[in-house]
Amino acid sequence: MTQTTDRTVFAGVTGTRAVPAWYGNPDEVQSLSTAVDAVSEHTVGSPKRSRMSAKAAFDPLVDLLRSIEIDGRSLRRRAFGELRTSSSTGRVAVDVLFEGVTVAHQGDPLAIGVSGRLERGSRPRLLIEGVAQDTSCRNSMRQLTERTEQTDGRPTAVRETWADELHALGTLDDDLGAAVATAHATTIETPTSVRAVYESIGLPARVATVAARRVAQAHDPSGEVDAWTLYSGATYALTHGPVRADTDQFDAWVDAANALLVKPRATLDRADTGPADQFRIDHTIRDTIGDPTEW
Repeated sequence: MTQTTDRTVFAGVTGTRAVPAWYGNPDEVQSLSTAVDAVSEHTVGSPKRSRMSAKAAFDPLVDLLRSIEIDGRSLRRRAFGELRTSSSTGRVAVDVLFEGVTVAHQGDPLAIGVSGRLERGSRPRLLIEGVAQDTSCRNSMRQLTERTEQTDGRPTAVRETWADELHALGTLDDDLGAAVATAHATTIETPTSVRAVYESIGLPARVATVAARRVAQAHDPSGEVDAWTLYSGATYALTHGPVRADTDQFDAWVDAANALLVKPRATLDRADTGPADQFRIDHTIRDTIGDPTEW
């Protein structure tokens, strides 16, 4: 079955506002509440069992964003992001970022926020986690907090789950900032095959190839490469490459890439050891940088 995913960009919770310039120039922008109403017919679950609609999953988030403030500014005026619906799986996902709620690092700021995904089945569930996006290239960083699973569709239960994740934004900025700094400081000698490093941590060949190309564009191969550069290459491939988001397989790839961020030293040590034939090394990075498809 062919799967198509519809993407709706929103800015503002109940009223529409402009998206930040770095987020692109979408043809149409809606409010979050309007976007949620538009998918209200996506009811998830078996008719004979408990059900959870898109409105039941996301309306409590809309209500919370109307009232919560950060640094004296209402989140309803700062929220923006996208809502995705899958025609074949019935999954509905939303990413919410907040203008001005960012983490600084050596590059452009990282915008942080929350994400939720509603999955259908005999036991429908809402999965909620912390996320971020690199404002320089729109790479998505996912599963940055421990994912929360909510199967109780009652408004009070769903609202409490969203409230907990929004509250966690207060520590996510510090935790992410510390992790990024450590990743920048964790280096290895530029490997002979960057693609092989990605494959060794669990990314498939097609994703590893795109990630390696990105590293080739951003990195001087004559010295060391840091874990942040490798992580950024992986998130680029998972955001812009040949993948389908919001699937269990995609989640596993995100988890593999996140090892470069949350445990960079152990991950690089593991990826950089082993017999040469494990990495299929047959040429140096200098020999192939002009043709990344050889990686």
